[in-house]
Amino acid sequence: MFNLEFLHAIRRAEFATLAGTLPPPPARILEIGAGTGQQALMFAAAGYEVVAVDVAASNYRDAQVFPIQDFDGQLLPFPDGSFDVVYSSNVLEHVHDLTPLLRESKRVLAPGGRGIHLIPTPAWRLWTTLTAIPTAPQRSWAALRNGDGSVPGRAVRAVLLLGTAVVQRRHGERGNAVSELWHFRASRWRRELRHGGLDVVDDHPTGIFYTGNMLAGPRLTMSRRIALSKTLGSACRTFVVSAT
Repeated sequence: MFNLEFLHAIRRAEFATLAGTLPPPPARILEIGAGTGQQALMFAAAGYEVVAVDVAASNYRDAQVFPIQDFDGQLLPFPDGSFDVVYSSNVLEHVHDLTPLLRESKRVLAPGGRGIHLIPTPAWRLWTTLTAIPTAPQRSWAALRNGDGSVPGRAVRAVLLLGTAVVQRRHGERGNAVSELWHFRASRWRRELRHGGLDVVDDHPTGIFYTGNMLAGPRLTMSRRIALSKTLGSACRTFVVSAT
């Protein structure tokens, strides 16, 4: 089963890496693709003025812990210069037509504002692929034993989970599970951001190792994940951008 608490732990660890990139509170922050709103909640607790948006079809709609406004995935319903920071975590790879959204993020940035975007790396794609088969039986059994719905429905989901370990789907909106090793490289994201009218002023590994199938989950401590990122690679890269 998908471990939402573990996902929140990952997001808390990512949030801790932002200390050197964020302006001081009470700066105005827009989070795009806020999911459960866990990070928006953390921004607010730190004293920031936070607005969070996501598409209505978000998988996390029933698990939100912070007020999240619906938007259409392209047009941000805010006046020009509304925010000091536009933030996203593991979102941009899911946007089919990225340039209009990036240009919208530029529009709503106040003068001197910045965008901060965490985006998966080729290392994330590689280890998610390699660990899919050993983690599939565990995930399949959990779906069968603890999932929602009827027993036949859970059984179908369990079989499908086993199948996806062999025939893996792409994570983002371009290519496939193999070519994402190429599409998730840093140079591609720098080009995408520049094409959206944004200047990349810094980019660096976020410094946390994890996989898309939640390998080891909470059994692997966050300090160990940080250490592993130095040899196995960081799951995400942090891009800091400004309007050009």
